[in-house]
Amino acid sequence: MTKIFSNKNGNTYLISEAPLKDINHETMQISDYKISQYGQIFSDDQIKELLEKTKS
Repeated sequence: MTKIFSNKNGNTYLISEAPLKDINHETMQISDYKISQYGQIFSDDQIKELLEKTKS
């Protein structure tokens, strides 16, 4: 399965809907995850969860 990262309100998401309609893929909305800025550490950061999804 192909993984697609996008912003659900962005142009990339909008223009990719039609070409990808017949391709098995998962769209991951980065805005749905809490990802801390570089150098910041928070216990509820979800970057590892997001990266784990890209491996499968």
